[in-house]
Amino acid sequence: MLGMLAAYLYVKRSRTAVRLSRGVALGLLTGAIGTAVYLVIVIPLIAIPQSLFPLYMYRWIPEVVRSVPLLPPEWRDTLISILCRFRLECG
Repeated sequence: MLGMLAAYLYVKRSRTAVRLSRGVALGLLTGAIGTAVYLVIVIPLIAIPQSLFPLYMYRWIPEVVRSVPLLPPEWRDTLISILCRFRLECG
């Protein structure tokens, strides 16, 4: 998605015709930067909570999701199935 935006902005602001090789290089660079940013942000968000809070502390989350009165049933089922994928209590 960001690669398409970068290519669009590059083509729009370029004074000369943009060659295919330049577009490919821009796409690769954008992908590499996006991957690096994603890894820098996501890995700590995944690793820190699991080290601070063991999984048994998260078992109350499905019960809280079930008890929200205004949550549509389809959303509730979707959230419960996502939580079950993470091996939380799904009873």
